[in-house]
Amino acid sequence: MKKLMKEILLFGVIVSAFNISGCSDEKIESKSMEQLQTENGTPVEVEVVQPQHFEKSINFFGMLSGVKQSVNGAMIGGRVEKINVKVGDYVKKGDIIMEWPTDAPGGMFEQVKAAHEMSEKNFERMKKLLEAGETSQANFDGVKTQYEVNKRNFELQKQLHKLEAPFDGMITNIAVKAGDNVKAEAPVYTIAQLHKMRSKVWTNDKEISQIKKGMKVLTEFRGKSYKGRVIDVAITPDPAKQAFYVEVEIDNSKNQLITGITQDIIIVINETDNAIIVPRNLVKTDSGGNYVFVAVNNIAKKKYITNGVSSGLHYKVEEGLAIGDKLIVKGTAKLVDGSKINVIE
Repeated sequence: MKKLMKEILLFGVIVSAFNISGCSDEKIESKSMEQLQTENGTPVEVEVVQPQHFEKSINFFGMLSGVKQSVNGAMIGGRVEKINVKVGDYVKKGDIIMEWPTDAPGGMFEQVKAAHEMSEKNFERMKKLLEAGETSQANFDGVKTQYEVNKRNFELQKQLHKLEAPFDGMITNIAVKAGDNVKAEAPVYTIAQLHKMRSKVWTNDKEISQIKKGMKVLTEFRGKSYKGRVIDVAITPDPAKQAFYVEVEIDNSKNQLITGITQDIIIVINETDNAIIVPRNLVKTDSGGNYVFVAVNNIAKKKYITNGVSSGLHYKVEEGLAIGDKLIVKGTAKLVDGSKINVIE
């Protein structure tokens, strides 16, 4: 029994010694790592400062329309007799888009036509009488004037029954079908010139002060980018919206943008080539101002910088950094000016 108790005590001593030895080794190992880091420097990653393209922009939402666009209504009420085009057709100015019957209740086609034909006959008759010396110039002039008035009325009446394209363009919408009864002035079709698109966006007083005519405009549609420019900037706010409008024009020479859709309209208010830019998270501040860390001969050096325009997650640096500087981009948390560093390639 005594022998068994001795063996148990001995085993306990050995285990305790082993544990103490293990703890001691861990402390030594931890201390060695700290010493190693102190000797070799804080590990960091750097990037060589290079000139970059810098853009600052403001985003808006705006609806696209053709550079020239017109919603056209029926000149008279009644039944639509014929539609000569379909959506997507390109038409010329003066082409007949839709037709109404000449007996439409909203028109006076037959009456005006009869008056025109009668005055035309009188005009031709009086013309012959004047040439034969059988009537006076005054009588002829009166008949001629009446003929010209009736002729003009007849031309206008024909236009009421045949709706013409006001300019060259593409038919983008047809709101009726042949046989439909429509009211006078009801919108029946839309025509647009789509080689360029326009959009009007609304801005606040802070934004409008940064936007100028001619600034670059960008938008994306179905994975493709389109460029344009600012063409008009309001100088007073709209009383109803309490906002300033900005009108933009976007190139659509391939007719891929669609009228009537709402797009993300990007206005570039600042653009610089060969700029020095740094991520916002690398810029620190103390009583001396804004600064970043750069690597110089395995030493972290504090460099004060002057920030210019900011855009998203970056600053454009106006002063303090130079092309070729080694900007420390990782491992800056514990750095101070003069810290020894170990640049990790």
